[in-house]
Amino acid sequence: MGINKRFKLWIVLVAILVALLAYGFWPRAIEVEAVTVTKGQFYEVVSEVGETRVKNIYQVSAPITGYLRRVELEVGDPVEANTTVVAEIEPLRSQPLDPRSEKQAVAELHAAQSALEMTQAKLRQVQNELSFAKSDLERADSLYKDQAISEREYDTAKKIYQSLQQELQATQATLQLRRAELERVQALLDTSLSEFLPKCECSQVLSPADGVVLTRYRESAGVINAAQPIMDVGDPTNLDIKVELISTEAVRVVKGQKVRMKGWGGDTVLEGFVRQVEPMAYKKVTALGIEEQRVNVYIDFTSPQEQWLKLGHGYQLDVDIILADKPNSLIVPVIAMVREGNQWVTFAIEDGVATKRTLQIGAINGLEAEVLSGVSEGEDLIYNPSEEIEDGVSVTPRKR
Repeated sequence: MGINKRFKLWIVLVAILVALLAYGFWPRAIEVEAVTVTKGQFYEVVSEVGETRVKNIYQVSAPITGYLRRVELEVGDPVEANTTVVAEIEPLRSQPLDPRSEKQAVAELHAAQSALEMTQAKLRQVQNELSFAKSDLERADSLYKDQAISEREYDTAKKIYQSLQQELQATQATLQLRRAELERVQALLDTSLSEFLPKCECSQVLSPADGVVLTRYRESAGVINAAQPIMDVGDPTNLDIKVELISTEAVRVVKGQKVRMKGWGGDTVLEGFVRQVEPMAYKKVTALGIEEQRVNVYIDFTSPQEQWLKLGHGYQLDVDIILADKPNSLIVPVIAMVREGNQWVTFAIEDGVATKRTLQIGAINGLEAEVLSGVSEGEDLIYNPSEEIEDGVSVTPRKR
């Protein structure tokens, strides 16, 4: 009797152990997140990061080489076309002389003064001789008429007078030359403080357009060369958006397509349209060193200005160019889809079991996909299926 009791006890223990092992190794349902297939408006888009810019930027440059006075205008200050003085440029100041050059200039100054005095004395001498020759010619003319002197004597007096006239003209020209040389040397030694006075005859540079100062390239006073930029001005209320698209996507974009913009810092989704697609692409190297052919696309706002008034030049936003607007489309989140070879598949949840479905995709816009077949509206799909998810696996869904 005791043996039977022990035998029954062992049977119970073995049964309990088998039950525990079966429970431990029995496949459990995998807990998953579920999303629902919806039907609604689907936008087939080309997405890219864009940048706002002032449409017309005017670069103010130095018209002459000179000494730029300190630029007082700050970035953001308003300017008025052909009225606001944005910069003042003085003529270049002469360089100070070193002691040796100064002594040479002083010597040249004394030489120029002496040469001027000699020329002035020469001029007075010639003027006196010319006056005497004129009187002599008048006497010779009177005597020649009375036949008191020969024709040769008269011609000699006349020749002397004409020669002195020419010598007078040459001496006067030499006098002007000596004066110019004296002024040149005096200019080298001019140490007048007028160059350093706050007021001078400056060339004023006026703003070419209405708007504000966008960028200031020069602030401090200093020498500036002709055509060197000083600042950029423009109207910050006249904005558009520049988007650099990969050429394979740019071929799908045409003028007039609608655009939606978000991710710019505001709560409102801004709207616009494609104004221009540039006909020429250019090469751009990404941060990873990949060469891409990019095309510039320009977009104008259609949203009221009050909605994007806080945007300025160079602000970033997310741009969606709408290629097609498809109502009543089946929409599935892209993260609920898995790539298998050349096909897209998803896992539907049917009675707690994952069922693999092959999808026929119409278009993908980045976050959502338009599904043509494979699922129905209202079905629950596994969100972001892991490697554990296979066809026929038990799952426990929970809504996101």
